[in-house]
Amino acid sequence: VKWLATSLQWPLFTDIQSGMRAGGGGGGGGVDVEVVGYDLVLADGMVASKLTPDVVLQFGTPLVSPRLAGWLAKATTTTSAIMGQAAHMVISTDPSRYDPTGSVTHHIVSSAEAFALALDAERTVRR
Repeated sequence: VKWLATSLQWPLFTDIQSGMRAGGGGGGGGVDVEVVGYDLVLADGMVASKLTPDVVLQFGTPLVSPRLAGWLAKATTTTSAIMGQAAHMVISTDPSRYDPTGSVTHHIVSSAEAFALALDAERTVRR
């Protein structure tokens, strides 16, 4: 997952249960994309309101941080300038659709590794 975030140059918000905090998860490629202390960043309403993603890739479910879940729900249902409503994709090996905030637009049943490899292969073909 960290490799994918680095490849896309997207920020990586690691939930406490992910096992990826403090350098875990591997594949960083020397570029640190992890937003450390994102819960404190999102606590600042002015900053949180400026963070408007076009796409959110969430690996696994559910989120532990209520603040992150609340921000995701608000951010992905707010209209973005580029794509209209932001896409909130959950990639999980669990086929159950767990979406208490109603913000998930796509649920993809896959391992993180398989999804990242498929996405990278698609990006390579399009270059």
